[in-house]
Amino acid sequence: MEGEGGVWRVGAPLAEGGFGQIYLAQPRDAGGPDQAPTVAIKAELCRDEDGEAASLLRVERRVYASLAQPAEAERRRFLRLLGWGRVPGRVHWLAMELGGRNLAELKRTLGTDFQFSERSAVSLGLAMLEALDQMHSSGWLHRDVKPSNFCLGRDNRDGLFLLDFGLARRWMDAEGRHRLGRIQCGVRGTLRYASVHVHLGQDMSRRDDLASLAYLLAEQRLGRLPWRRLQDKPTVLDHKAQWAQSVDRWGPATSPAILFLYRHCRALAFADAPDYEALKETIQDSLALLPPPPTKKNHNQIQTNTLHPQTKPYQ
Repeated sequence: MEGEGGVWRVGAPLAEGGFGQIYLAQPRDAGGPDQAPTVAIKAELCRDEDGEAASLLRVERRVYASLAQPAEAERRRFLRLLGWGRVPGRVHWLAMELGGRNLAELKRTLGTDFQFSERSAVSLGLAMLEALDQMHSSGWLHRDVKPSNFCLGRDNRDGLFLLDFGLARRWMDAEGRHRLGRIQCGVRGTLRYASVHVHLGQDMSRRDDLASLAYLLAEQRLGRLPWRRLQDKPTVLDHKAQWAQSVDRWGPATSPAILFLYRHCRALAFADAPDYEALKETIQDSLALLPPPPTKKNHNQIQTNTLHPQTKPYQ
């Protein structure tokens, strides 16, 4: 498969999603067929005879182009885009570096109701917050923050990365101003992690990505969310509204740092900028107060130097 950025040897299918399929691949000049894949190819079927309207991958490529600025590279929370192309009349595709397991896969291997340690959950939160800060700073909302859209690095090492930008939308216009909110929007993203504002039909902004992050982290810490198996939107909204009214609903095991994140995003108006630095400082302070990680491997403990490879583990 040849396109902008190189020529790729495509291998076995890796996963399937709403956009299309993901295949294992490697550069054509990278060695023999027995060499381990280092690339993932995302392919989306064309939606008309002219090969146009591959909307999700087109948005994803635009997001990657924005993220490839030097200011975003100091602590990279995104897999690298390596190339892109089109098979005329058939598929659009993107080539990106291959990541490791996503957090939904990791949790399934540990058990559906598995509870991460507080240190692991809060460390995850710091890495995820860094990713959202970088994406928001580039002018984009993610709009589908959930465990399967975060992955570890290849061989499940080297940090945590934010994935899948097909539902992303600009929150900033060409002049750097916040876009006006649309009236009566449908639910975007995944119902389980959607904010109360999204349930109410309000347009999404940066606060809604952070609300989804708070729900995600609460789930990792508590094992499950009360509305996990529910599909009725009003019932799910009722559960979330009760959580918004009383932090007691979050359970005694929830980290104060996660509650601080939730309270912060709930206090934001539509166009308000989150205070990312205050959020990061609160999470780091919370980590500093926790007991040091055990010397032996603990099955509910993710090593913080894996999530933050460019920093020393928090003690």
